[in-house]
Amino acid sequence: INNWAVCQDDHHAMLFASRKGLLRFDGSDWHQINVPHIPHKIKQNPFNQKVYIISESNYGYLDRNELGIQFYEPLTMEGGLSGRLTDILFTDTCVIFFGENSISYHSSTDHQLILRHTARESESFAGLLSVKQETYVNIPNHGLYAVTSDTLLLYESTSWDSNKEILFSIPHQKNQVLLGTSTNELLLFNGRNISEFKLSNPEYLIENGLSGGLILNDTIYAFSTSYGGVLLADRRTGKIIYTLNYDSGLPDDEIYAMGK
Repeated sequence: INNWAVCQDDHHAMLFASRKGLLRFDGSDWHQINVPHIPHKIKQNPFNQKVYIISESNYGYLDRNELGIQFYEPLTMEGGLSGRLTDILFTDTCVIFFGENSISYHSSTDHQLILRHTARESESFAGLLSVKQETYVNIPNHGLYAVTSDTLLLYESTSWDSNKEILFSIPHQKNQVLLGTSTNELLLFNGRNISEFKLSNPEYLIENGLSGGLILNDTIYAFSTSYGGVLLADRRTGKIIYTLNYDSGLPDDEIYAMGK
């Protein structure tokens, strides 16, 4: 069974999302947390420590009852939203649930819905990122758009190819984010300019297919691939420090998810 997402909860146990549901491992024992839908992605909010979950077309979060037992609290009605949900982003005040057809902002304190943008009938969304408290969405064949309370504003840049999907975005430095794309590129974006993050061996991502990115610590990024395991790279220089793959101990080189 493939684990599609991995994260840590507020008690430092590990959570794993798979077709079997949501599993929790506290270092010695495994427990299943009941969720009404198959979870596709789970992420912990660094601002309030809660874990948020998306399925095919529904989302919610984990809470605890008076006995400290975790339970799922839905934020969408049964039936949910149209289109596949793909990612969760956080700001200091909001939780953003992102999908092919919708972007939903909820307050991270009372979880009330603040804002929702829906894609036009002939369009879809292909990746979301947040930088300097601004959120941007990629719309294929149209461009990168800044999300505002009442509309989407086109970010004009000749260097941005809207036909590539944003696979992930993670903080970099000096108000920059690092983007991984479906074309196996690593890019830096500061809200104005886009530049290349120069990995010491970019051919490895092209040959093996970039699939995910993770901040491992203050100095190291981890980049997962579809066929070549995981690369550990220096966050400042892009130098590859270590390759974790079949030759160095993994049972398989196909990486579905990473968790810290």
